[in-house]
Amino acid sequence: MPARMRKLKIITLNQYTDSLISALHEEGLVSIQDISERIQQDAEMAEILKPSKVTPETGRVASLLMKTTGIYDFLSNVAPKQGLIASLKEYISPTIFDKREVEQLDSKELIKRAEATIKDVESITKDAENKLSALDSEKNAMEMAKTVSEKLIKFDVDLADLQNSKYTAVTTGKISAENLKTVKDGAADITENIVILEEDAGNSDKTIIVITLKEFEEKINTLLRKSEFEKFEIAGLSGRPNEVIKNSESRLESISSERQTIITQLQGVSEEWGDKLLVLKEQLEVEKERNEIHSSFVETEKTVMLEAWVAQKKEEEALSLIEKETEGYSVVESVEPTEDDDVPVLMDNPRFAKPYETFVEMYSPLRYNEIDPTIFMAVVFPFFFGFCLTDAGYGIFVSLIGLILFRGMGKISKFMHDFGLIFIDMIVIITLII
Repeated sequence: MPARMRKLKIITLNQYTDSLISALHEEGLVSIQDISERIQQDAEMAEILKPSKVTPETGRVASLLMKTTGIYDFLSNVAPKQGLIASLKEYISPTIFDKREVEQLDSKELIKRAEATIKDVESITKDAENKLSALDSEKNAMEMAKTVSEKLIKFDVDLADLQNSKYTAVTTGKISAENLKTVKDGAADITENIVILEEDAGNSDKTIIVITLKEFEEKINTLLRKSEFEKFEIAGLSGRPNEVIKNSESRLESISSERQTIITQLQGVSEEWGDKLLVLKEQLEVEKERNEIHSSFVETEKTVMLEAWVAQKKEEEALSLIEKETEGYSVVESVEPTEDDDVPVLMDNPRFAKPYETFVEMYSPLRYNEIDPTIFMAVVFPFFFGFCLTDAGYGIFVSLIGLILFRGMGKISKFMHDFGLIFIDMIVIITLII
């Protein structure tokens, strides 16, 4: 069964709220319930109490968390990639990070530290990030230029000449041979002042260059769109296709080298700042949660009221902690859950059954008064797994035998053929003797 729960209704002075929330969060003893909306629906209570608000620092903490996460993810992406064997080892036996002792800071002090850390890291990474972004954009442009030039390689023309001019419109792209005939017939009805150059593009497709007067551009383009025409973007390109391909390939090699140099530098930054950023990220996440939980409370001018769920066996520990953190200036009422309560579920199973809680939650989250099948799963599942593994073992064994037989099929076939001939000869001889 899920652990038996108790509801704690807590009233304390405003000045103890932060320290109480930090202590409860640190110990992980309770689950805070949002009561702000329920209190507001009670007209009598709404006259006395009003919803609490998140602390003023919450927005700044959230913003810094987003920045820290972005920088950490960026540095993680440029870190050296593990090989397949190393990845498998990491999956089977994950690295256990050393525990780090961190200084307890309030919101304002944490914000100052986060701002200083982000400033120091960004002074190193921002320029590198901008350079990588520019190189990536240039890489895309070079790859596109190379691709278009390869499609136009059979046309020995300067790509700059395929741009629109004051009086002419030029369109380049690919179209099927069948649709090209339709385009030619339709273009002839539009104007005689049109030139269509074509070359084979494979698979019965044609690469074409359409040149016409500016005044007929829109009509010709409409005709092409109706004929499933794939337009090539050649704006800004110049030089003959083979020259563009050669220059693009050379520049792509340079871009790859420049990117690798920058990434190597960033890997050094990642080694120096990665752990510090991870610690800061977790601190900001914790602080954000603690600040946002205030919106679940209600308050008067000098007091705060909150409700929390605690496991019955941890109730005394929670009450002692509340008494300590509020220096006795608190009133706590402990009550049994009712049918109307949405009680959080804390699965309480023996140590041997703990790993199987995941299987139960995977099918459907438990409700408070439902029977917990985890122990049953812990007893039955290993047997089913053993059966399946045994079948898999048989399958692997049979597959190996089949592979060996397949590879030796030539020798086996020859042996069976020879054995058959000998057997037939023996039967013939015996028959003649008889």
